[in-house]
Amino acid sequence: MRQPVVVSNVRGLGRPSKRFLVKDSLLLHRALVCCIQESKLDSVTPAIWRSVGGNHFDDYCWSPSHGSSGGMIIGWNSSTLKGKLIHSGKFCLTVEFHNSLDDENWLCTSVYGPNDKHLKQSFWNEIRSSNGDKNQGVPYREDITQAQALMRDLNLVEPPSVGRHFTWTNGQANPTCVRLDRFLVNQDWLNCHPRINQSCLPRFGSDHASIKLTTGHHNFNQHQFRTKLRAWANTTFGSIKLRKLNTLHEIENLDAIKDTRCLSESELQRDSELKQTLHNTLNLEETHNQSILKETKDIGRAFTSFFRSQLGSNNTSRLHFDWNKIFLNKARIDLLALEAPFDQEEIKKATFDLGADKASGPDGFPMFFFQKFWSTVKDDLITLCQDFYFGSANLERINWANIVLVPKTNSPEFVSDFCPISLINSSLKITSKVLASRLGKVIESLIETHQSAFITGRCILDNIVAAEETISSLQKRRTMGNIIKVDFAKAFDMVNWDFLLDLLIARGFGERWIGWIERLLHKRGLRQGDPLSPLMFILVVDVLSSLFSNALDSGILYGVPLGSQGKICHLQYADDLIILIAGGAEDLRIIKLIFYLFEGIFSCLPAFRKCISHKINNGNSTLFWYDGWVGGRAPMDMWPEDFARTPDPGATVNALATSFIHKLKECDPSIEDILQNLNGNSKDLKIWNRSANGRFSVKSFYTFLIDGGSHCLSSQLIWKGFCPRKVKAFTWLAWDNKILTLENLAKRRYHKRQKLDESAHAVKRSLEFSDPGRTLVTCVVVGA
Repeated sequence: MRQPVVVSNVRGLGRPSKRFLVKDSLLLHRALVCCIQESKLDSVTPAIWRSVGGNHFDDYCWSPSHGSSGGMIIGWNSSTLKGKLIHSGKFCLTVEFHNSLDDENWLCTSVYGPNDKHLKQSFWNEIRSSNGDKNQGVPYREDITQAQALMRDLNLVEPPSVGRHFTWTNGQANPTCVRLDRFLVNQDWLNCHPRINQSCLPRFGSDHASIKLTTGHHNFNQHQFRTKLRAWANTTFGSIKLRKLNTLHEIENLDAIKDTRCLSESELQRDSELKQTLHNTLNLEETHNQSILKETKDIGRAFTSFFRSQLGSNNTSRLHFDWNKIFLNKARIDLLALEAPFDQEEIKKATFDLGADKASGPDGFPMFFFQKFWSTVKDDLITLCQDFYFGSANLERINWANIVLVPKTNSPEFVSDFCPISLINSSLKITSKVLASRLGKVIESLIETHQSAFITGRCILDNIVAAEETISSLQKRRTMGNIIKVDFAKAFDMVNWDFLLDLLIARGFGERWIGWIERLLHKRGLRQGDPLSPLMFILVVDVLSSLFSNALDSGILYGVPLGSQGKICHLQYADDLIILIAGGAEDLRIIKLIFYLFEGIFSCLPAFRKCISHKINNGNSTLFWYDGWVGGRAPMDMWPEDFARTPDPGATVNALATSFIHKLKECDPSIEDILQNLNGNSKDLKIWNRSANGRFSVKSFYTFLIDGGSHCLSSQLIWKGFCPRKVKAFTWLAWDNKILTLENLAKRRYHKRQKLDESAHAVKRSLEFSDPGRTLVTCVVVGA
């Protein structure tokens, strides 16, 4: 047997969501045989088993539950194993297997013991009889003595354990940990598989940890015909399987710590976050498979799981800043005025400064109502603000919002095409506006001059003029320079709250003010639609601006000289950042390092490797797993299972290429020519794959930013040709696949999508063409 056996105590398979979780776990560990205990099912129909075993475990046998406990299932892959039911009892389920690959016969017995002490003797007798031992022996008083006698009589031994020791916990703050689950094998099995061992798998969905028996001779074959699917998954969502493996690995590490001591408060919080992350990842894998969702419940689940994983960050930052050094060049500002008592005029001004025509929140009262009937509601609003000031207001009843998903494109097709906007209660919005008005008076002294968003007196045109002057300065000096445009995805939603509160303390905000902020915006991320959120956000991104300024002042970054005005290296407008440098590759490395530092606390890192490929010569300077050297792809994205198991993720191509030669040849037939040159003297090269000559150019990068690199090589021929303008426009639309074919109409008209989809597929089948361009050029029907 060359693949593992997995045993899972699942604590019930009645719910479909639980069956999906078990199925995902079994397929993730790629076992050949699975033994499921405590199914709590009276019967296991083929439909139920397919929802658990999938196509991999296509054959099975089972024993029913007894009341609300018990029930066992053994599943296996019939293409490799032929199984025959030998015994099905109350406590044991035995199957005889024949392995067609190794021509090996062996027995597998799944055992589930009773809790009732009156059934213990029947339990031991059934185990003996099911394994061919008719010697009942003398009744023993202690279970441990019974177990020792059973192992001695049946010649059973326990394989060595790897990793964690305990398999069950009661889940309390001071947990009780016990080893309840284990494998037992006979001596003949050990002789055939001398490298056998058993290990615990990550615990989720049950208080029991699954256990896995391995023989040390795995043969993980690469699945075929999945290259395009994996490339799509990596560019759209990231590797979901890799994210799942990493999450399970962290859960396993925390389970190992539980075996030795109690978890700390931060570790308990991390354990809860990891389980929620795993749940969200499984939802992504279940729903985001590029299929069209039509049922209301499916659409709701897709949106919920996506935005729940996107909104905010509960993870503790893995980096900690020395605030005194970051803000060394910034003067301490007196912020005591922010905590002054609220007065009536201030509250009234905040109420009338808010837009009267804005959509209302959950309370149903638009701002126009409060402005129109100010004389009637002013006393209640003033009381609310005063209670908020002294901390006696019950915000739990009003501090919530309706989230409206606003499409970012004219024809949204994916969940990511929508932006969440928070419609908060108007009464709380007035309170937030009072705080925002106060902060707006001092924000200019807190934020660097490079930031031009959300600050009174500053305008985006200021940065445009500064950028033009910088470029002009470079041109006059005939100096080579670089201009980098950076935008952060989901910037408001990904703000880390621990970092924000530490930042407020470092900038000198008082304890009362920080308490207000924590009570108003203490959940996840920053709400788009709250008057206070933009100012909080520019405080956060000002840290990035300070990192660049400190690097420039200390001489680490060269920047761009502006004559008597000194130097400049960056400009900001909210989350849009422009970096200007006149230095060389060293400056670019420093910029990348600054982004990595900021990503450690802000969780938004630009993707640097999309536009770079690698030419392998001696393979000593290219990282095997991380660099995209196999047809522009990185092996960590192609083989996430192998990457998760590798002991040396930082190994070079020269060190690991021969170990993966068969997989490499399957992915890229030309890889053999690369491997023959690994022992040469030539160094590896990085190639800019957006230009024909492999060298970087601003034009190629601009083209990539504008249209993703999909440049039409015939554009000059189309627009410069001697034909009517309507023909040129139609040809251009045909190249860009924007012609109103039935398929494209189906994408736009949701209410008629099903009928149009059927018509489109019917036309495709009749014409035998799937590409619109090919249809226009070669189809005789269209040509006629």
